[in-house]
Amino acid sequence: VASAFRTFTGKAAHTATSVASGVVHLADGARDAGRSANRAAKEAGRRVIAGGTERSVDWALRKSGKSIKSSLVDDEMPGFVRAVYEATFDAVWPDVAHEIKANVLEAVNEKLDGGNNLVLREPRQVRGAAKYRAWFLYAFQPYDLSTFQALRRPSTALLALWSSFTYMGVQFTFWLAMFLLMDKRDEYTLINFILSFKALQFLTLGFGGLLIGAAQYHWCLTGSLDHHTCDTSGPGSGRFFYLTIGGFYAQSVLAWLAFALLPYSRRKGGSQLRAEDEEAADEDDDLLDRDRPQEYRSDAGGYLPRLMFYDLAIFSGIAAWVCYYGSRPGALAGHDFHWQFRATLYWTKTTYGLLSLPFLAFVVPPFNSIFTHAVPTGYDQAGDVVRVLSARQRKLKQAAALGLKVKGKKVKPKPVANPV
Repeated sequence: VASAFRTFTGKAAHTATSVASGVVHLADGARDAGRSANRAAKEAGRRVIAGGTERSVDWALRKSGKSIKSSLVDDEMPGFVRAVYEATFDAVWPDVAHEIKANVLEAVNEKLDGGNNLVLREPRQVRGAAKYRAWFLYAFQPYDLSTFQALRRPSTALLALWSSFTYMGVQFTFWLAMFLLMDKRDEYTLINFILSFKALQFLTLGFGGLLIGAAQYHWCLTGSLDHHTCDTSGPGSGRFFYLTIGGFYAQSVLAWLAFALLPYSRRKGGSQLRAEDEEAADEDDDLLDRDRPQEYRSDAGGYLPRLMFYDLAIFSGIAAWVCYYGSRPGALAGHDFHWQFRATLYWTKTTYGLLSLPFLAFVVPPFNSIFTHAVPTGYDQAGDVVRVLSARQRKLKQAAALGLKVKGKKVKPKPVANPV
């Protein structure tokens, strides 16, 4: 009897466990079905609202474009000036309208989604060498800090100084590390790498090199009344000059490598993250994309490819200048070459930096978005590419970090529990 009773209770327990497991699976299935239905309903409503908003924005932009164009043109203008005004407006306005439309639709999506998923997201945990990569990328390009907020941090200020130090090839070591560590599948990351380097090239190698070279020439020509010392103290006479020149050419190669990868990148910023389950789906897509060859995109970078071809033409002219001067008799004589050849190398580097001025227009907001159409991204504390937070989202994130409750556009203090 006891044995039969134990057998019976064992079977009953097993049956109850099976029934409970089935109920759990049914509950999970019902929950997943409910979430899928809810997501489908939200997506359908979002498409309706976004479609109506897009049509309204298109109509407003068409009307405003004609009005703005007519207001810029004066009837008393000479014919060729008027033609230049109209041609410039016709070339620029589609890009301005595209950016306005994208920002309006993004604001609508953020309003529909609540806009807090990206604010409240937690970065994944990283270990080992990945921690150093994450620190480097987040320190230099944080997604949740403005430029001036980031520069107040010692780590960001240190990396900014490292990236700007042109002597002895130090600047090249920074950009090489950045190129190796950054996510080269993201369009904005590649664009930001090129533009940041080119903007610094104008400021440090170009403008800074012009001031330093002029000062060196003044000193070597006026330091002594009976002879000059430009062969020992003029531009290009430093001990580590060839390291600087080598780093300069290597940096240019890195910029062109980033440009070569640009057509195979994709826009990872996209619209705001909408829910935790969609974040997981995006991560799954990223895993699949790592094994899938990227498609060639001819529109990647907007107007940046045209500027890079301009840069290539300038570099070719500079290289021809160096080759011509190096072919002169005696220019390459001696261990350190002739001092005039070294001065030529210095001024070709400076000229190339000064001619990088057009890249500054691509760095200044809002022209960077208008000319490149790239979605700004940054890196989180795990070194992953995410969309850059807006000013409002940064405030919400800071409020959440202080223990305040984030809900929609309002920030409410957390309710304090009654003391026991």
